[in-house]
Amino acid sequence: MTGLFYKCLLGPALSTGLLLPQPATAKMPVPPAEVVQAVAADLREAGLSPRAIDRARGLYRPVSLTGGAMPDWLVDMNAAPSGMLCGTGGCPIEVWVQQGGHYRRALSLQVLGYAVEPNGYVSLKLHGVLCGRTGSDDCNYRFGWQPAQGGEGWFLPMMPSDVPGYTGPVVQALAPAAHMLPALAAQEAAYAAWCEKRAGGTPDTSDAAALLPDLTGDARPEALFDANRALCTVIDREGAEQQAPCPEPAICHSVIYTSTSTGWRAEPAQKPFEYWIKWQSGRPRMAIAEADCGMCKIRELDLAP
Repeated sequence: MTGLFYKCLLGPALSTGLLLPQPATAKMPVPPAEVVQAVAADLREAGLSPRAIDRARGLYRPVSLTGGAMPDWLVDMNAAPSGMLCGTGGCPIEVWVQQGGHYRRALSLQVLGYAVEPNGYVSLKLHGVLCGRTGSDDCNYRFGWQPAQGGEGWFLPMMPSDVPGYTGPVVQALAPAAHMLPALAAQEAAYAAWCEKRAGGTPDTSDAAALLPDLTGDARPEALFDANRALCTVIDREGAEQQAPCPEPAICHSVIYTSTSTGWRAEPAQKPFEYWIKWQSGRPRMAIAEADCGMCKIRELDLAP
């Protein structure tokens, strides 16, 4: 788990995921060796012994989330809980999908509970802080697979079942998401270089890079460099940590990247803002407001081409 929000969730408590029942007589497929090896390495690094990993029941589960010919694999680390991986935000689950003849990790989140829906969506119960609330408040997300040309794709937030939408920052299925988009990765790198070379600080952009739902109707995600959540930590003369203000608009403003037939296009940079993703008539829409002003000057963006 990376990112400012996930770091604060690690602790001693454990929560149990919601498992879908399997017929007692069903013959379960064998999980791919490359998935087993990668997961076992992560669990060993988290302090579990090889014996504890081998004895974990329900760690791997075949699911159908991407519509591919081969099963996707859901890894539920509630089956092998570790204090280094699990906490008040629950234990991680992962989804591995096959692309190009190999499996890759496409979703990895710390969850309090989950369910695989008949339509192929994954419903997740997350720690309340990820929805801008307290830990005891509900924070429910639904992720669905968005295929792309060339056999690739993403798990993106889908229309929630209990609320109209999501308050930013939008939870990412796999963090950091930026490196799927070269332009977004370049913006991250520019901010990091400014922080290190000009401000003499330590950059953290793990919560600044985000994939957004399809806001233009072309079946591809949009993306965001969220300067409101890009951090540059410096040490002052008294030895205390401070956040360095960034005076360079080209580097320190927020940028939305809209998908086009040839890639992703950077929209005009804007001062850091808060944002919301809401669904209207089944279509996601984005609204923004000035940062730290109590939801003032809200305006809806029309990103359709």
